[in-house]
Amino acid sequence: CMTWGNNLKGTAVYEIEGADPDGCVNRIAEAGIQIWNVRKIDDFTYTFVGPAREETLILSMIRKCYCTGSCLEKRGFYWDLKKLCLRPFLPISVILAFLITCMMSSLIWIIAVQVEDPEIEREIRYALREMGVDIWSPSENVDPTELRYALLNRIPELSWVAVNPKGGKITVLANTMLSQMDQETNLPRNLVAVRDGVITDSVVLEGMALVRPGDSVKKGQILISGIEDYGIYMKAVCADGEIYGQTWRQGTVVTLSQRSLKQYTGQSWQEYFILFGRKSINLSGSSRNLGVTCDKIIDTKQISPPDSALPLYLQRVTYREYVLQDQPMPRDPALELLCRSWETCLLSSMVAGRIESTDFVCFENGGLYIFQGQSVCQELLTRPMPLEPPEKGADPIGTDH
Repeated sequence: CMTWGNNLKGTAVYEIEGADPDGCVNRIAEAGIQIWNVRKIDDFTYTFVGPAREETLILSMIRKCYCTGSCLEKRGFYWDLKKLCLRPFLPISVILAFLITCMMSSLIWIIAVQVEDPEIEREIRYALREMGVDIWSPSENVDPTELRYALLNRIPELSWVAVNPKGGKITVLANTMLSQMDQETNLPRNLVAVRDGVITDSVVLEGMALVRPGDSVKKGQILISGIEDYGIYMKAVCADGEIYGQTWRQGTVVTLSQRSLKQYTGQSWQEYFILFGRKSINLSGSSRNLGVTCDKIIDTKQISPPDSALPLYLQRVTYREYVLQDQPMPRDPALELLCRSWETCLLSSMVAGRIESTDFVCFENGGLYIFQGQSVCQELLTRPMPLEPPEKGADPIGTDH
């Protein structure tokens, strides 16, 4: 990889063609010239990376070895700057963007309101305009505490407000009173079984328990009733509690008996971009990773002033070239992978619980490892189910008989 020192001095990619490229590379190294990323293209062609300032000497030594040499590409700060000078609009646009950032950081140009109700959001924006907080208003006149109390007084539906100014952006976070969705969670309901099982533990916080430990239950069966029967009258409540049970799960997971592994070639390169919002400007010219499989490592840094919300960033993208090689997967790693996948599938399908034991059979067939498992689990069986309305003519719940 290219270090900062090599980047400042400049590097070049050289190619050797001849009857003995291996000996030519060894002779260059014995001469004390630092080279790296030596890559064999074929029996008669090598490529390597070396210092750009030694181009004349390296090409001369290649000719003395009765080989032909050429410089394919030059890299480094000087060469990147030279490429940048060929596109003069880029540095001009960066300077203009920086100046605009400094100017706009003293003005409000984004007002973000985060609240669930769109109607409340419109009321907040209208109230801010009445208080003189609008687009292109001076940001130094914004007092977060004063705005917070003013919004709470003007809009009675708000229960909590926060105002966060940052450069030219003001973010208003707000919560309303108990929403309709929260009110619906307090409606009368039953708790029913999510699947077949045997009850092992029961805790009832509200409602009437219809099962106890040791009972077998079926999927959809009511475990905690939302109707409390007191003899002389019945009361509809929001059933609440936790009922755990023992369940049995079985299924199959598979994986390929061969896997593709990355083999890195030693080639790596970098590209730089200027990001402004969703727009990007490539500072390195055309992309060099076309048709090449490589890892992509992205490092992004903000270059706008710290107190500004202007989305101006410098992005460095590092590419590491690799080739994929198919290799057979041994049985033990495959079995470990399948066991983890089986446990992940089971746990993700539970509301809460654990796996107590697992019996399995694993075999290879048709290029696949096949895992057939059966597990005994301890899991939460309850899920809410709204109470059905009473039939026509029946006594309403919550009244005396």
